[in-house]
Amino acid sequence: MVARPLLPANNSSVPRRLTKWSVARAGRAPPRPSFGSDGGRAFWRRQVSRIKVAAGVLVVCVGLAGLWFWSRSRPRTIADDAVVLLEALLEGDAKTLWDGSVEKKRGDSGLTGEEFEFLYRELIRPRLERWKPYGSIVKPEYVNPDGSQGAMIGIRSANGLERALSISVRDDGTGRGRTRVVSLLNRVWVLEYEASGGNLRPNGYRLAAEYFGLKKDMPYLVGVGMAGKTPVGEREKVMPLKEWYETAKKEAEFFASRLLQTSQPRPARPPAGGESPKPSGERSEAERGW
Repeated sequence: MVARPLLPANNSSVPRRLTKWSVARAGRAPPRPSFGSDGGRAFWRRQVSRIKVAAGVLVVCVGLAGLWFWSRSRPRTIADDAVVLLEALLEGDAKTLWDGSVEKKRGDSGLTGEEFEFLYRELIRPRLERWKPYGSIVKPEYVNPDGSQGAMIGIRSANGLERALSISVRDDGTGRGRTRVVSLLNRVWVLEYEASGGNLRPNGYRLAAEYFGLKKDMPYLVGVGMAGKTPVGEREKVMPLKEWYETAKKEAEFFASRLLQTSQPRPARPPAGGESPKPSGERSEAERGW
C-alpha cells in the first residue's frame, strides 16, 4: 500500500481557500457535511428549502392544470356569453357585441354591423367613459324566471355614484346567449342621467332618462336607418322609432307630473274641535304627525 504524501509543515502549497478540488489535489478527500457541524446544518436547510420550493411549484402546476381541465369539461351556459359581451362592451369591441346581438339574428332592426359600430362609437362609448369599472365581472349561475341570464360589474362615476353595469342574454334556440343591443342605449341613457345629477328620488326617473336620451339621439338613429325598438319576444314586432318616441314622451310627462306633486308642500290639516289656528311658525300635534 502506497502511503499518501503528507502536506508540508508550513502549508505553503495549500491554497488559502480550501475547495473540494484543491483539497483533493492536496491528497485529502473533500469534507462531507454532517448534522453536527454548522456547515452541515446549513447544507441540509438549503436542501429542504429547495424541496419545498419544488413541491410548491408542482402543486401550483397541478392546480392550474385542474382548473383548465374543469373549465374545459364543465357545461357551457349562456351566462358565459353574457361575460364575453360585457367584456366587449368595456373594451370597445363593437363587432363582438353585434355578432352576439338579437338584432343581427332577427334582421329587421334596419341596422348593419357597420351602422351599429357607428352608433356605439358616437352614442354608447362616450357615455360609458364617464364611469370607471371596479372589481371583477360577476356571473350569477341562477336562471331568471324569464329564462335569461346575465353578467355584471361595478362602475363608479366621477362624483362617487356607484352602479352595476350588466348585460342580459337569452337563449336563441341554439344554446347561444344573445342580447338586445338597443338595450345598451337605454342603459347609457340612464347612466348619463344619473351622472348629470338628475333627480333620482322617484322610481320613474328611468323613464325620463329614456325620453331625454332618445330625443337627443334621434337624429343619429334616423340617420343610420334604425327601424325602432327591438322587442324582447321573438314573435313580437319592432316598435317604430316614432311610436317609441311618443311612448317615451308620455311616460316622461307622467313622471314630470309626479315629480311636481312630490315637490309641492303638503296642505296643513284644518284645526280639529274648533281650535283656533296656531300662529305662524307653530304647528299643532296633528300637523306634526302629517
